[in-house]
Amino acid sequence: MNFLFSPWDFFLVLGRTSFLFGFFPMFSEMQIPQTVRAGLAIWVSLVIMPTLPPSHFQPNGVFDLFGAVFLEGVLGGLFAFSIRLVFTTISLGTQWIDSEIGFQVAQQISPLSGTPNSPFGTLALVITALIFWCTGLFEDLLIVWVRLFQVLPPPIHSLKPAVGDAVIFLTTKIFVGALQVATPVIFVMFLVSLAIGLLARALPGVNFFVESYNVKMLVGLSFLVVISPFLLTLIHHQLDRIPESWLTLVRALNSK
Repeated sequence: MNFLFSPWDFFLVLGRTSFLFGFFPMFSEMQIPQTVRAGLAIWVSLVIMPTLPPSHFQPNGVFDLFGAVFLEGVLGGLFAFSIRLVFTTISLGTQWIDSEIGFQVAQQISPLSGTPNSPFGTLALVITALIFWCTGLFEDLLIVWVRLFQVLPPPIHSLKPAVGDAVIFLTTKIFVGALQVATPVIFVMFLVSLAIGLLARALPGVNFFVESYNVKMLVGLSFLVVISPFLLTLIHHQLDRIPESWLTLVRALNSK
């Protein structure tokens, strides 16, 4: 272990780690003091430093140092962005569910993002955060983050074009994951709408569409209660994709 490291190496590690926590979901949105985020980034950087070999990085000036630290920060931001994509997947899927059931009319401020969200979407994000923190996923990510510095030691001289392709690939998986979360509810709501339409066609004297909103909300809410274990499994599965997303970025960064 290297306990005699250059301060320039520390700035590089701190730049990458601080951008990770700066754009990390929940850290960047919840009312967490800046000093707490900065202290956590410094602490993690100090833990990482003894595990790295000396890089012998010597900046030629302030601009050279700033450019190297900024590039490390971009790299940390990419890994944080891949985590944010997973949370966006869950948020998008629950928004589709809310729009199908009719919960979109009851907007409220999400405690995680601070933006308007529907009731079920807010509940799903809170449950996602609880799963993330209570199952040890955050600690596992910190361990992976330390090991990533051994695979991608600073300084990073450039970002290869394959990184852009990897980001596009991870972004497209948002819609696939969101569809997996929302498909059961969308299918049931389609059957309910179809049944209401057939009844309205068979009994033209009865105005079924007046009560269709209440019926869809009641059926949708009941169905959500029934499939709640399945939804929890899907949310956990989406969170388990984070290391896979990081591996995709690492492969792109190491590509020739």
